[in-house]
Amino acid sequence: MKARLWLLSIGAMFAVCLGVVSADAAGYTDHIPRGSVWKYYDQEPCAVASNWAASVFDDSGWTNGPSPLGFSTKEPPEHVFATTIGYGGDPNNVHPAAFYRHSFVLSDMSEIVVARIELRRDDAAIVHINGSSVYTNNMNVLPWACDEYDALRGSDDEQTWFQVFINPSVLVVGTNVVAVEIHQQKADSSDSIFDFGFQTAPAVLADVVRGPYLQVGTPHSMIVRWRTDVATNSRVRYGDAPTALTHVVDVAGLRTEHVVSLTNLVPAARYYYAIGAVSGDFAGADTNHFFQTAPIPGSPKRSRIWAIGDSGTSEEYDQGDLTGGIRGWVRSYDLYYEYLSYTADRYTDVWLLLGDNAYQHGTDHQHQVSFFNKYPELLRQTVVWPSPGNHEYYNGGTDAATETGPYFDIFTMPRSAEAGGVASGSEAYYSFDYANVHFISLDSMGINRNSGATAWLNTNTAMYAWLELDLAETLQEWIVMFWHHPPYTKGSHNSDAEGDLIQIRENFLPLLESYGVDLVLCGHSHNYERSM
Repeated sequence: MKARLWLLSIGAMFAVCLGVVSADAAGYTDHIPRGSVWKYYDQEPCAVASNWAASVFDDSGWTNGPSPLGFSTKEPPEHVFATTIGYGGDPNNVHPAAFYRHSFVLSDMSEIVVARIELRRDDAAIVHINGSSVYTNNMNVLPWACDEYDALRGSDDEQTWFQVFINPSVLVVGTNVVAVEIHQQKADSSDSIFDFGFQTAPAVLADVVRGPYLQVGTPHSMIVRWRTDVATNSRVRYGDAPTALTHVVDVAGLRTEHVVSLTNLVPAARYYYAIGAVSGDFAGADTNHFFQTAPIPGSPKRSRIWAIGDSGTSEEYDQGDLTGGIRGWVRSYDLYYEYLSYTADRYTDVWLLLGDNAYQHGTDHQHQVSFFNKYPELLRQTVVWPSPGNHEYYNGGTDAATETGPYFDIFTMPRSAEAGGVASGSEAYYSFDYANVHFISLDSMGINRNSGATAWLNTNTAMYAWLELDLAETLQEWIVMFWHHPPYTKGSHNSDAEGDLIQIRENFLPLLESYGVDLVLCGHSHNYERSM
């Protein structure tokens, strides 16, 4: 006889056992070093020749000088310039744009795989190479009219070097011309600055700055993700031993966010792997980089589940109490290693995140310092299945309806039933199977919640309709559900007084009871509670 529904609110980490290159090192050639001498045109923009960016344009009448180039109408100047250009003389009516050209020669293109632009600008820029526009930064409306102030916004990042990789096919053997237009946001813009670098390389050896981490694991497939500091193509090598990575999956194109799908895997098998690019491995090919595929759904198996909730503290976060700052970070960090010590050689089959994985606002940076920097060992070995909390939505950019923002960018969820269950059509909520367990993740924050409304938790929503269908169709022996906001708690939250918790209890629990859900895991309330 099955156990009744258990509800767990986990405001800390908890384990459940269910019985059944740096670029220079890559060989970059610096064709245009920062500080190079540029030809420039600083007169009335409407008087510049229409073909000024073309390779064949005669710029012999232009002035020249080393970068950084620019002007400041303030005293003292806002920047240090190697060359000061003109702006028209009227600080309340500066020229809308200035124009720059530089040429370099390539004798051979056969080994050029990567081309990289480095740009410093104020306020906006368009970069052309051999007459083709290859990069636009902070422009508002294109095409640009010569008398328009067309920067999208006034920049406060004029000290930033923007780095972008372009298709090297725009280059030619012989003379190459780089032409850059720098634009102002408004007539009384007080400054302008321009500096530039351009490099090529035969390959890129990058530093891995996030991951690798595993997503959407099934009996026959696995997604491997990682982030690099510079853009490369993507490669995963894998096999049944670190020295026998005989299978290779390549993804062409340059990117820093790498998502590689491995298919045709054997169920319940261990695979070792390495991540990198066509040019070579960045990490792995050792005994620490491995994963185990899931068993065939329905197979009885003793499964170890690690569930953590509200663990998103970091050394950078300080809330002024025991849940934040150095103390909270050390506590969650130490508990992680206590878990690793406890589980020892016993593989963690399933890893669940119950939300609030990155305080305070769920930004990409906070995910890095609060999550990825904290759990590197487990991330590269066990699939992590996330559920969002309220703090994932506090950055202002995360939106469940459009599946945008840091949370949805960072994690890959099975919106199309890739891992079992019924397709939800959304990465905000989903289900998956592992052995004889059916897992369901809900989004208890979601649409409309940033405005304080709780319509997302009503019974007439797409999430509720999908949940009922998913529960009705699963044939698994055990059903485990996880989300952030608990239906019962008297910890740091009160489920008798808070509307979202009341709605979850009144609207969702009758459905869960009627379909025999065995276990519910929640976070939000910063303590450990359990109830029938």
